[in-house]
Amino acid sequence: MSDAGGVGLTAPHPVGTSDPCPPPAALRSRPASAVFGGAPAGMTRPLEALLQHAFDAAVASGDLPPGIRATCALEDPAHPGFGDATCRAAMLVARRAGRPALELAAAVVRHVDDPDGWLDAVDAAGPGFINVRVSLAFLRTALAATLDVADITVVPEQGARGPGGAALRSPIIAPGGSPRSPRTTVTSARAADALVGVRVGAVAAAIAALRAAIGEQVARVDESPAPPRTSDVGSRTVLVSADVRDGDVARAKAAVAAAGGDPGALTVVPIGPVDIVRRGRRLGGEEALAVLAVDGARLALLAAPADEAVVVDAAAFERAHIGAPIVAIRYALARIARLDAAAADAADLALLDDGDRDCLRAIGTFVDVVERAARRCEPERVVAHARGVAATFHRWYNRGRLDVGDARVRRARAALARGVALVLERSLAIAGEG
Repeated sequence: MSDAGGVGLTAPHPVGTSDPCPPPAALRSRPASAVFGGAPAGMTRPLEALLQHAFDAAVASGDLPPGIRATCALEDPAHPGFGDATCRAAMLVARRAGRPALELAAAVVRHVDDPDGWLDAVDAAGPGFINVRVSLAFLRTALAATLDVADITVVPEQGARGPGGAALRSPIIAPGGSPRSPRTTVTSARAADALVGVRVGAVAAAIAALRAAIGEQVARVDESPAPPRTSDVGSRTVLVSADVRDGDVARAKAAVAAAGGDPGALTVVPIGPVDIVRRGRRLGGEEALAVLAVDGARLALLAAPADEAVVVDAAAFERAHIGAPIVAIRYALARIARLDAAAADAADLALLDDGDRDCLRAIGTFVDVVERAARRCEPERVVAHARGVAATFHRWYNRGRLDVGDARVRRARAALARGVALVLERSLAIAGEG
């Protein structure tokens, strides 16, 4: 199906392509480079700022109707062929503007100002998408920023115990934020089922680590049956519970209000059931808890959305099967660890080319994944991204990308591998598998 102009409704066919243009005066948004400087903070925010500036420039120039305003939020495209990200802002305002969304999208594209060369292409496509493909220069800069930033560290609370049922609900606090940063209290409710209790603790710990990773002050109240104390209640409270019935959320909001917090800032994360199986046999008791004490158990518990049931295959851990999330990740880290650590020093990242793009993109999107996972209390996003990064790295490695004679190229690709390792290590730290 196509519109009158012959452009497929979801096809990436360009209708308008941006050319450099001077920014008009009196814009309501600053250029992305003025906000973020030369180093992109992830992919989403800098590109959104760039598109927002273009949207406001189109309004200021008269190419868009006066008074029209839309937030240029980016999302993943329906197909990789459409680019790295897509924006539907033009479709959101088309009815109000009284003009076709495709025409509005083309007007925004004409005003894209990209002084830092962050984009390979930005196109308007039917029925009104703005599709963006980032440049290798952008992705190389994102890699450089990743290599420069210190690792996320997670610190067990005092009294946390070793492997076993109790340890798998050990709270995590990751340092992050200043005294003026938003505050989040993550609390977990006691579960009657021991296996579900392990999952409650793992999810609560991962959410705490995620909120700290985006710069918030985080406090954990581990399995407290009582309402949070007033001193524990921050700008947001996250309650992780396996037993959410009708009225429970209302009672939790009342408890937060009584403790001096804002009940509207309460998020309840329900936890689904857990089954442990081995060769078709369901395990229980200490035998099942022992499976959850091994390396990779937390990652398996976090792999599915929190409210869905999880089935953990004990045999996958025992055989070190590549289907277990932890195995592909540990194998990628082992391959990278075999590289000469000094090989990545003084690397010229400009030598990375299109054959490295997939790994570069996997690294560049990590900040966005962490931010979305933290805001939505969905640690499974980090697990899925880590598995994707590991798979992308193995494909890249198996193509012999490190088997090159040019020492300068080898150093650049070793630096890329180190960037992959940092993303995987940080993902494992958030999941409690550091």
